[in-house]
Amino acid sequence: SPVHVLDFDFIACKVATFSFVRLTGSDPHVGVEMQSTGEVACFGRNAHEAFLKAMLASGFKVPQKPGGVLLSFGPEDDKQDFLPYYLPRLFEMGNTVYATPGTACWINAHPQVTKGHKIVELHKIEKDMPLKEPNVNSAMAEGKIQLVITSPNSRDSKGMTAGYFFRRRVIDSGIAL
Repeated sequence: SPVHVLDFDFIACKVATFSFVRLTGSDPHVGVEMQSTGEVACFGRNAHEAFLKAMLASGFKVPQKPGGVLLSFGPEDDKQDFLPYYLPRLFEMGNTVYATPGTACWINAHPQVTKGHKIVELHKIEKDMPLKEPNVNSAMAEGKIQLVITSPNSRDSKGMTAGYFFRRRVIDSGIAL
C-alpha cells in the first residue's frame, strides 16, 4: 500500500554541525560559506522535539535557567527584527539578559520590548582603550553568560575585526554562540 507523509507519527530534523572549536582561528560567523563540517539528523514527536534533539546532538549547549544571555547586534535591521519578538521571551524564560552598548542603547530606547525587565549593559573590550567594568570578558570568565546571540556589523568574514575576536572569545570560552 502507498505510504502517505501525513501518516507518520514522527518528524525528522537535520542540522549542520560546526567545528569552530577545532578550526582554530576560523571566524565563528555563519554566512553563505557556512563552514559546516557535518550534519546530524534526529527524530521527534513534533518539529520542536526533533529540532532540539538535533541541536543537542550537534553539540549545542542549551543554557540552564537561570541563565545569562548576552545580546550583541550590529545592524539596525537585525535589532528591529530580533529584539521586539525574542527579548520578551528571554525574560519570560527567566534569563538574565546582558547587552553590549549599542544593543543596550537600542533596547533602552524601546522600553516596550523589556516589559519592565532590566538588562545589564556590558562594555566591549576595545584595543587601546581603558578596561571598563562590567565587561564581556569578565562576565564570561565569571560564568555569568551561557549563551551569546550576535549578528556581526559586517557580513565580510575575511577581516580580523573586533567582532571576529569577540566571537572567537565566546567559542574558545565554551559558551554557546
